[in-house]
Amino acid sequence: MDLARSRGQMLRRRQLAENLEALRARCRASEPPQSRAARIDRLERDIRALRAELEHAETQLRELKNERP
Repeated sequence: MDLARSRGQMLRRRQLAENLEALRARCRASEPPQSRAARIDRLERDIRALRAELEHAETQLRELKNERP
């Protein structure tokens, strides 16, 4: 995913992320239920990762808009 992101292949990165999440969901189905604290921790990590990804995409967009045609 990092390689796709670094190459500006956001669609490919999104597809890989969706596949990874589907795989994780299948793995979680076989795990015992998580505690509330563990779920909160996981969601906080997910949010941090998504915010970092958004910031990266916004930076790329700003750079692209500032380029001269």
